[in-house]
Amino acid sequence: MARDIIVNGEALIRVRFGAQLPASISNILSSNTNLSELGLAQNEVRITPNFHHLDIYADDFGPEIPAEIHWMLADANISMTLVHYDNTILDYCLQQSIAGGGNPTNEGTLAPAGTPMGGFVPFLASGYFFVSLNIISPVLGQAWRFPSAYLSENPIVLPLGTKRSLVELNWRAVPFGTHSTGEISSSGVVLWDHIVQI
Repeated sequence: MARDIIVNGEALIRVRFGAQLPASISNILSSNTNLSELGLAQNEVRITPNFHHLDIYADDFGPEIPAEIHWMLADANISMTLVHYDNTILDYCLQQSIAGGGNPTNEGTLAPAGTPMGGFVPFLASGYFFVSLNIISPVLGQAWRFPSAYLSENPIVLPLGTKRSLVELNWRAVPFGTHSTGEISSSGVVLWDHIVQI
């Protein structure tokens, strides 16, 4: 592909949940996929991968320069402002980001501290509280999929007023993978890809 000016165009945000969905949510999702449209971004979606490395020091190289560097995985931050969104799906994204919450009908009720987000279960199985975050680009035609994401740190800014509420969301994506034995492994785990979820 030759170099060119890259224009992503508008971004449609889709989310996919684990199998523990309550009936109130599963009734409004795409059949058998747990996939839903969260909303449309007002402007650009900002994706920031964070690569982590660890310096390995040896006497022969001195105290400042590493003799080798370990790759120590990566995560990513994704920020967006939604202008047209599904408030029910947004509430459920918030609930999943606090490990399902203590009350399935109230996204502000907290789950116990220490509840695992991945639940040591396979991707999208019941107990998988990460959200599969999908950014669809009809213009550029390149999707971004983050299989294991959650609303992080300062997860949401929601202005409540007399004008439209432009909701700001901050996501964190992590490489999460389990085998059928429940063992956690980082080898070959997808942080992001360009698969379009249907």
